[in-house]
Amino acid sequence: MRKKTDTTKKATAASLRPAKPAPTAKAKAGGTKPPRVLKTPPPVKLVLSTAEIATRAYFIAENRHREGRPGDEHQDWLEAERQLRAAPAAAKPKVKKRPSSK
Repeated sequence: MRKKTDTTKKATAASLRPAKPAPTAKAKAGGTKPPRVLKTPPPVKLVLSTAEIATRAYFIAENRHREGRPGDEHQDWLEAERQLRAAPAAAKPKVKKRPSSK
């Protein structure tokens, strides 16, 4: 035969501790959460074609010759690349204005 086990609970140190108070509605509602961090999309790498750069460099050189400024085709090429890379950053989407209702 087996021994009978005691089914009565004995008082332990954990059961003698006072219970934690329930969180209040204020603590549940907001409290102090860290600010939400928005993920930014990875930067889009701009691919410039040689034809685009050459065309822009041509017009830069024409303008430089007309104004009598010093320079060479290498500087024109670098300036054309700089301008084309800066163009998407400077371009802003057009915002349609709503017609005023008077």
